[in-house]
Order: sequence, then C-alpha cells, then structure tokens
Amino acid sequence: MYHSVPRPDPQASELPLLVRLFRAWTSARLLGDNPLPEMARVTGNRMETLTLASACDSFFALTEACIERRLIAGGAGDAHLSGDEVALLETIRETPLLTSLGPNSRVPHGLPGALQWAAMSVLQALGEDGWEISRKAGVVEGPVQTCPFARSPHRIGRAA
Repeated sequence: MYHSVPRPDPQASELPLLVRLFRAWTSARLLGDNPLPEMARVTGNRMETLTLASACDSFFALTEACIERRLIAGGAGDAHLSGDEVALLETIRETPLLTSLGPNSRVPHGLPGALQWAAMSVLQALGEDGWEISRKAGVVEGPVQTCPFARSPHRIGRAA
C-alpha cells in the first residue's frame, strides 16, 4: 500500500527556507522515511546547505522532545504558516538573546541547552539573523508571556 503525502515545493521561495525544510522534514517522517535526503533536495543538494539540513533535523527533533508532542506543519502548497511554524521562527529569533541574557518575556522559561545549541547551529548555517528571518516571514514581535508552542492550536499527542 502506498501513502500519498504532499511533498513541499522546493520552488516555493516565498516561504523562509527554515519553513520549507520543516515541511520537508514533516512529510518525510509521515512516510516513515529519513528526512535528510528530502531536506537536502529542498536546499538544492549544495554541500554548504547539507549542514543546515542536519542542524534543522536536530532542532526540529529536540523541539518535539521538549514540548512532548509532534510539531504540525502547514500544507505543502500553503503560503500560510502553521502555529508551530510561527513558534519555530520565534524560537530561532529569540535564541541569541536567550543564550546571552537568559529567559525573556517572549520565551519566559528559556531553552534547554541542547535545544539552544541546535537553534544556534541553524542560525549559523542559515547565515542570517533570526529577527530578519522572522520579519520576512511576517512573524511580528509582540508582548507574549507564554511559550510560543503553547499558543499553537495544533496538538495531536505526544512526540514519537
């Protein structure tokens, strides 16, 4: 029996690369496949972006472990971000501040060390500022006092 899971369009460049990688990661996992080859395809299989795919794999898996549920991606052709995609972008945006100054009003609980390391690795591999990535995606800064993932409307159970 074959499963039909929509694959993210690697040409959908209006979405941030982090979101496109997350959608590739999610769809590969739904099929029970190793997500790294699909993520490499999204990045164009360039050597410098393979590090990004590995860093994102760790970041997404560690995030699921920390929040104790699966992350939910937006639809394959959907230009709108899911609640979890927004939360991932917010986490990336806040990581440098959390690393240097500790918890803040947008991520009041801080991040576990391994998740901080993974998020910093993603930022380093992206070569872009987390604030700029969030801004381009339309994720605006706001006076939030809860975990970004607690605001996500999608909860489907614990992470596998």
